Amino acid sequence: MYILMGLGFLIVLFVGYRYYRTKSLRWVLMLFGIILIVGSWFGVQAAKSHHFGMDKVTASKQIDIAPKATIADLNFITISKGEDGDAQYHYTMKNKSYKTDTHGTTMRVVKGAKPILEQKMTSYQAESFFQKLLLVGLPDETTGESEFIFRLPTSYHVITEKQLTALNKLLEASKTDINKQVKAQVTQQINDKIKANKDYVNDKDGQKQLQADIIKNVTAAANTQLQTAVQKQLKAWNVE
Repeated sequence: MYILMGLGFLIVLFVGYRYYRTKSLRWVLMLFGIILIVGSWFGVQAAKSHHFGMDKVTASKQIDIAPKATIADLNFITISKGEDGDAQYHYTMKNKSYKTDTHGTTMRVVKGAKPILEQKMTSYQAESFFQKLLLVGLPDETTGESEFIFRLPTSYHVITEKQLTALNKLLEASKTDINKQVKAQVTQQINDKIKANKDYVNDKDGQKQLQADIIKNVTAAANTQLQTAVQKQLKAWNVE
Protein backbone atom coordinates (compact mmCIF):
# COMPACT_ATOMS: atom_id res chain seq x y z
CA MET A 1 0.00 0.00 0.00
CA TYR A 2 2.75 2.42 0.94
CA ILE A 3 4.58 1.61 -2.31
CA LEU A 4 1.50 2.55 -4.35
CA MET A 5 1.01 5.67 -2.25
CA GLY A 6 4.65 6.63 -2.82
CA LEU A 7 4.22 6.01 -6.54
CA GLY A 8 1.19 8.28 -6.52
CA PHE A 9 3.17 11.06 -4.85
CA LEU A 10 5.98 10.64 -7.38
CA ILE A 11 3.50 10.92 -10.26
CA VAL A 12 1.95 14.07 -8.76
CA LEU A 13 5.39 15.57 -8.19
CA PHE A 14 6.45 14.69 -11.75
CA VAL A 15 3.32 16.26 -13.22
CA GLY A 16 3.87 19.35 -11.05
CA TYR A 17 7.47 19.59 -12.17
CA ARG A 18 6.48 19.20 -15.87
CA TYR A 19 3.87 21.91 -15.44
CA TYR A 20 6.49 24.21 -13.86
CA ARG A 21 8.84 23.61 -16.83
CA THR A 22 6.39 23.51 -19.73
CA LYS A 23 3.20 25.14 -18.37
CA SER A 24 1.41 22.08 -19.72
CA LEU A 25 -0.62 20.04 -17.22
CA ARG A 26 -1.16 16.35 -17.86
CA TRP A 27 -4.59 15.94 -16.25
CA VAL A 28 -4.91 12.20 -16.81
CA LEU A 29 -1.55 11.44 -15.22
CA MET A 30 -2.27 13.89 -12.38
CA LEU A 31 -5.67 12.23 -11.74
CA PHE A 32 -4.07 8.79 -11.80
CA GLY A 33 -1.51 9.86 -9.19
CA ILE A 34 -4.22 11.31 -6.94
CA ILE A 35 -6.27 8.14 -7.26
CA LEU A 36 -3.24 6.08 -6.25
CA ILE A 37 -2.65 8.27 -3.19
CA VAL A 38 -6.28 8.29 -2.05
CA GLY A 39 -6.86 4.63 -2.87
CA SER A 40 -3.68 3.58 -1.06
CA TRP A 41 -4.62 5.63 2.00
CA PHE A 42 -8.00 3.89 2.21
CA GLY A 43 -6.24 0.58 1.60
CA VAL A 44 -3.90 1.20 4.54
CA GLN A 45 -6.88 1.93 6.81
CA ALA A 46 -8.66 -1.18 5.58
CA ALA A 47 -5.54 -3.28 6.14
CA LYS A 48 -5.31 -2.06 9.73
CA SER A 49 -8.97 -2.45 10.65
CA HIS A 50 -10.30 -5.13 8.28
CA HIS A 51 -7.13 -7.12 7.54
CA PHE A 52 -7.37 -6.31 3.84
CA GLY A 53 -5.02 -8.40 1.73
CA MET A 54 -4.50 -11.05 4.43
CA ASP A 55 -5.64 -14.63 4.83
CA LYS A 56 -7.62 -15.62 7.92
CA VAL A 57 -5.90 -18.43 9.84
CA THR A 58 -7.68 -20.24 12.69
CA ALA A 59 -5.97 -22.54 15.18
CA SER A 60 -7.33 -24.30 18.24
CA LYS A 61 -6.04 -26.40 21.11
CA GLN A 62 -7.78 -28.42 23.81
CA ILE A 63 -6.73 -29.43 27.31
CA ASP A 64 -8.41 -31.81 29.75
CA ILE A 65 -9.33 -30.07 32.99
CA ALA A 66 -10.67 -30.99 36.43
CA PRO A 67 -12.97 -29.02 38.74
CA LYS A 68 -11.80 -26.40 41.22
CA ALA A 69 -13.96 -28.14 43.83
CA THR A 70 -16.23 -31.20 44.18
CA ILE A 71 -19.12 -31.34 46.63
CA ALA A 72 -21.57 -34.26 46.86
CA ASP A 73 -20.52 -35.65 43.45
CA LEU A 74 -21.13 -32.23 41.86
CA ASN A 75 -18.17 -30.46 40.24
CA PHE A 76 -17.53 -26.75 40.15
CA ILE A 77 -15.56 -24.27 38.05
CA THR A 78 -15.38 -20.95 39.88
CA ILE A 79 -15.33 -17.33 38.73
CA SER A 80 -13.58 -14.43 40.40
CA LYS A 81 -12.93 -10.85 39.35
CA GLY A 82 -9.38 -9.90 38.35
CA GLU A 83 -7.57 -6.63 39.05
CA ASP A 84 -8.66 -5.27 35.67
CA GLY A 85 -12.30 -6.11 36.42
CA ASP A 86 -12.49 -9.01 33.96
CA ALA A 87 -13.70 -12.44 35.02
CA GLN A 88 -11.22 -15.18 35.85
CA TYR A 89 -12.24 -18.85 35.56
CA HIS A 90 -10.59 -21.22 38.06
CA TYR A 91 -10.08 -24.96 37.53
CA THR A 92 -7.41 -27.59 38.14
CA MET A 93 -5.22 -29.66 35.88
CA LYS A 94 -3.00 -32.51 37.11
CA ASN A 95 -3.73 -31.47 40.71
CA LYS A 96 -2.54 -27.91 40.13
CA SER A 97 -4.72 -24.80 40.17
CA TYR A 98 -5.07 -22.67 37.04
CA LYS A 99 -7.08 -19.67 35.97
CA THR A 100 -8.10 -18.29 32.59
CA ASP A 101 -8.61 -14.53 32.26
CA THR A 102 -11.30 -13.20 29.92
CA HIS A 103 -9.36 -9.98 29.19
CA GLY A 104 -9.35 -9.41 25.42
CA THR A 105 -11.20 -12.67 24.75
CA THR A 106 -14.69 -14.09 24.61
CA MET A 107 -15.73 -16.92 26.91
CA ARG A 108 -18.42 -19.56 26.42
CA VAL A 109 -19.63 -22.50 28.50
CA VAL A 110 -21.27 -25.39 26.64
CA LYS A 111 -22.18 -28.98 27.47
CA GLY A 112 -19.68 -31.69 26.62
CA ALA A 113 -18.97 -35.37 27.20
CA LYS A 114 -15.89 -34.63 29.32
CA PRO A 115 -14.41 -31.48 30.86
CA ILE A 116 -12.30 -29.69 28.26
CA LEU A 117 -11.00 -26.15 27.89
CA GLU A 118 -10.71 -25.21 24.23
CA GLN A 119 -8.93 -22.12 22.98
CA LYS A 120 -9.60 -20.83 19.48
CA MET A 121 -7.18 -18.25 18.09
CA THR A 122 -7.64 -16.29 14.87
CA SER A 123 -4.83 -14.46 13.11
CA TYR A 124 -4.49 -12.72 9.77
CA GLN A 125 -1.41 -13.37 7.68
CA ALA A 126 0.05 -12.22 4.39
CA GLU A 127 1.47 -15.46 3.03
CA SER A 128 2.11 -14.94 -0.67
CA PHE A 129 4.84 -12.71 -2.14
CA PHE A 130 2.21 -10.46 -3.73
CA GLN A 131 0.41 -10.02 -0.40
CA LYS A 132 3.65 -9.17 1.40
CA LEU A 133 4.62 -6.75 -1.39
CA LEU A 134 1.21 -5.11 -1.21
CA LEU A 135 1.55 -4.67 2.57
CA VAL A 136 5.15 -3.39 2.62
CA GLY A 137 5.40 -1.01 5.58
CA LEU A 138 2.55 -2.75 7.42
CA PRO A 139 2.66 -5.86 9.65
CA ASP A 140 2.20 -8.99 7.54
CA GLU A 141 0.67 -10.83 10.50
CA THR A 142 -1.82 -9.57 13.09
CA THR A 143 -3.63 -11.25 15.95
CA GLY A 144 -7.40 -11.34 15.70
CA GLU A 145 -10.04 -12.81 17.95
CA SER A 146 -9.33 -15.24 20.79
CA GLU A 147 -12.07 -17.40 22.31
CA PHE A 148 -12.15 -19.80 25.26
CA ILE A 149 -14.78 -22.53 25.43
CA PHE A 150 -15.44 -24.64 28.52
CA ARG A 151 -16.99 -27.95 27.43
CA LEU A 152 -18.44 -29.37 30.65
CA PRO A 153 -20.50 -32.49 31.52
CA THR A 154 -23.87 -32.10 33.24
CA SER A 155 -22.27 -32.72 36.65
CA TYR A 156 -20.23 -29.52 36.25
CA HIS A 157 -21.47 -26.05 37.23
CA VAL A 158 -19.90 -22.60 37.03
CA ILE A 159 -20.29 -20.53 40.20
CA THR A 160 -18.61 -17.58 41.90
CA GLU A 161 -15.98 -17.93 44.63
CA LYS A 162 -18.52 -16.49 47.09
CA GLN A 163 -21.08 -19.14 46.12
CA LEU A 164 -18.47 -21.87 46.56
CA THR A 165 -17.80 -20.59 50.08
CA ALA A 166 -21.52 -20.94 50.85
CA LEU A 167 -21.57 -24.51 49.49
CA ASN A 168 -18.48 -25.39 51.53
CA LYS A 169 -20.38 -24.33 54.65
CA LEU A 170 -23.08 -26.87 53.73
CA LEU A 171 -20.33 -29.48 53.27
CA GLU A 172 -18.75 -28.73 56.66
CA ALA A 173 -22.15 -28.89 58.35
CA SER A 174 -22.77 -32.26 56.70
CA LYS A 175 -19.39 -33.60 57.91
CA THR A 176 -20.16 -32.49 61.46
CA ASP A 177 -23.56 -34.18 61.31
CA ILE A 178 -21.99 -37.40 59.96
CA ASN A 179 -19.54 -37.53 62.86
CA LYS A 180 -22.32 -37.02 65.40
CA GLN A 181 -24.56 -39.65 63.83
CA VAL A 182 -21.76 -42.21 63.48
CA LYS A 183 -20.69 -41.77 67.10
CA ALA A 184 -24.24 -42.01 68.39
CA GLN A 185 -25.17 -45.06 66.26
CA VAL A 186 -21.94 -46.95 66.97
CA THR A 187 -22.37 -46.45 70.71
CA GLN A 188 -26.06 -47.39 70.64
CA GLN A 189 -25.73 -50.48 68.44
CA ILE A 190 -22.67 -51.87 70.24
CA ASN A 191 -24.43 -51.46 73.58
CA ASP A 192 -27.54 -53.17 72.18
CA LYS A 193 -25.46 -56.13 70.92
CA ILE A 194 -23.61 -56.45 74.25
CA LYS A 195 -26.93 -56.51 76.10
CA ALA A 196 -28.13 -59.26 73.79
CA ASN A 197 -24.84 -61.17 73.95
CA LYS A 198 -22.21 -60.37 76.62
CA ASP A 199 -19.50 -62.13 74.59
CA TYR A 200 -19.83 -59.40 71.92
CA VAL A 201 -17.74 -57.10 74.16
CA ASN A 202 -14.68 -59.14 73.13
CA ASP A 203 -15.62 -59.38 69.45
CA LYS A 204 -13.26 -56.65 68.18
CA ASP A 205 -13.56 -57.72 64.53
CA GLY A 206 -17.34 -57.65 64.75
CA GLN A 207 -17.25 -54.18 66.33
CA LYS A 208 -14.91 -52.87 63.58
CA GLN A 209 -17.19 -54.26 60.88
CA LEU A 210 -20.23 -52.78 62.57
CA GLN A 211 -18.53 -49.40 62.75
CA ALA A 212 -17.51 -49.60 59.07
CA ASP A 213 -21.09 -50.46 58.05
CA ILE A 214 -22.50 -47.57 60.08
CA ILE A 215 -20.02 -45.10 58.61
CA LYS A 216 -20.87 -46.30 55.09
CA ASN A 217 -24.64 -46.05 55.59
CA VAL A 218 -24.60 -42.72 57.42
CA THR A 219 -22.23 -41.17 54.87
CA ALA A 220 -24.33 -42.36 51.91
CA ALA A 221 -27.51 -40.92 53.43
CA ALA A 222 -25.79 -37.65 54.34
CA ASN A 223 -24.31 -37.27 50.85
CA THR A 224 -27.76 -37.75 49.34
CA GLN A 225 -29.16 -35.05 51.62
CA LEU A 226 -26.18 -32.78 50.88
CA GLN A 227 -26.58 -33.17 47.14
CA THR A 228 -30.26 -32.26 47.44
CA ALA A 229 -29.36 -29.19 49.50
CA VAL A 230 -26.65 -28.13 47.03
CA GLN A 231 -28.94 -28.57 44.01
CA LYS A 232 -31.64 -26.57 45.79
CA GLN A 233 -29.14 -23.77 46.41
CA LEU A 234 -27.95 -23.84 42.79
CA LYS A 235 -31.55 -23.55 41.63
CA ALA A 236 -32.05 -20.55 43.92
CA TRP A 237 -28.98 -18.95 42.31
CA ASN A 238 -30.26 -19.81 38.80
CA VAL A 239 -27.08 -21.80 38.16
CA GLU A 240 -27.47 -24.36 35.41
